[in-house]
Amino acid sequence: MTIVPLTGTLSWVRMNRGEPCITWFGVRPNSNVDNQAEIEKSALYGKTNSVAMKAPAGVIQYSTGIPVYSRSGFVGAGKQKTIFEKTTNNKFTVSTGASFDALALSIPDAYAPDGTDESSYCVFANLTGMTFRRKNIADRNNAPAYGFWCQKMAVSLIKDLRFECGNFGFWGEDCWSNIFESVQFLGLGIGQYCGFSLAKLRGSIYHLSGTSNVMNMVQVANYQLGFLIAALQYSTMTCCTADNILPMTGTSETIASAYSFYNPHNLTINSCASEGVKGAQIRISMADGAVYNGSLSIISFMGVIGQQDPLVSTSVFTIINQYAKRLSVVFNAGDLIVDGSLSNLHVGQVDGANTYVTSVGSIMDAPLVTNGAHFTPL
Repeated sequence: MTIVPLTGTLSWVRMNRGEPCITWFGVRPNSNVDNQAEIEKSALYGKTNSVAMKAPAGVIQYSTGIPVYSRSGFVGAGKQKTIFEKTTNNKFTVSTGASFDALALSIPDAYAPDGTDESSYCVFANLTGMTFRRKNIADRNNAPAYGFWCQKMAVSLIKDLRFECGNFGFWGEDCWSNIFESVQFLGLGIGQYCGFSLAKLRGSIYHLSGTSNVMNMVQVANYQLGFLIAALQYSTMTCCTADNILPMTGTSETIASAYSFYNPHNLTINSCASEGVKGAQIRISMADGAVYNGSLSIISFMGVIGQQDPLVSTSVFTIINQYAKRLSVVFNAGDLIVDGSLSNLHVGQVDGANTYVTSVGSIMDAPLVTNGAHFTPL
């Protein structure tokens, strides 16, 4: 920042250019004013100079959305200290004809949902140390559509964050080589739709949705679908949780699932769990159009804490493949015993001739094996 007076020959020049802060651009925490224009100015500075902008402690109100650009982003003082509070359901315009009601959005240099070059991804972004929420949220009617709208993102760091009450907590279609660490997506107690969705659906086909993502302590709560992940390749989930998973109350929905995987391509689920699930713990299936064979390792999964009776007849897990590609699933240790007092919760199901499931020292009821499926307990 350089301040040049209208008269005289001297000017003031800011000397500390190493850690630019959004307050340099007029953002006022704890002021009960709309900081949208000032936030956007600071974000554009970060984009132009390839630097993540500092965000101070306090409640920072805004009206449209927090844009996260390539090679930039925002670094706050911690999720309990830096709080961005959206005051409306106004949409942020990503490109002509593409506007979204989201608390934060990853913005590529060129908006091209099906593009393949780097400019169509938000790359090398850093979003760390803050909470995003909707001011005066009442119910699903004025909840933001998305917590973090992240259609295409690569080689980025998403850490120490909390997103509150988006109907999708996280929504992405094509994401690769990202680190998600200590991130919470929290829905309303009455339930919202999906906590973490990474799936590129075109027509009835799930297209590849990315590779090499690391998810450490990604936690969702109060959603109908905890995790919905489709056609993701060679990625890991460690110490992730899906809690209070239930059909959205006040709707006609009847099913819920903590972890849902379609066309999993070499995924590893390590020491993950779920509590208070009113539905299925795990659903795995191959869908038409799978590019590769499916493979999923589930290590030390705990799904027995606070099991709730589903609204309709439900298997504690289902592993289904009715297509030509093979599906291999390994349960290594863990506990998926069904609470026998629940009338609608039943043993797992393994279905389809190209389905291969192995249980290595796992604690589970013998599943129902149908249509030529293969189940091997060790």
